Amino acid sequence: EEDGLPVVGASVLVKGTTVGTVTDIDGNFTISNVPSSAGTLVVSFIGLQTQELDIRPVMKVVLKSDAEVLDEVMVVA
Repeated sequence: EEDGLPVVGASVLVKGTTVGTVTDIDGNFTISNVPSSAGTLVVSFIGLQTQELDIRPVMKVVLKSDAEVLDEVMVVA
């Protein structure tokens, strides 16, 4: 949303199934063999908020930043 650029490699999954895909270099995706009972797509990418959207033939999905400020980070090796 912030820069308007496409998200390459975002996960797009039909909720409640194993049917899904990832977005291409232009941020586009196509899913075939969607069950007729399916109603929701889950779109996610690291660092961006996951979106759940009603399935439509043509969709435009905008992902928002999921940035959080951390006070402290501990690394254990």
